[in-house]
Amino acid sequence: MTAINPHGGELIIRLVPDEQREELLQRAASLKQIRVNSWTISDLDLIGVGAFSPLTGFMDESNYTSVVE
Repeated sequence: MTAINPHGGELIIRLVPDEQREELLQRAASLKQIRVNSWTISDLDLIGVGAFSPLTGFMDESNYTSVVE
């Protein structure tokens, strides 16, 4: 069987390694909480597992503006 190359040539996986999990959960507990909808949670999951490769996260305002223009 032949593997299909990911879009952009590199699979970007954004999952946290097990050895960093507890440290990052403790840090997250002190951050401001925001509400997100189920669509955003789904997008976060897909970014994490590499389904949106080669994207590494959400667009910032300048990227969004350049796409719209």
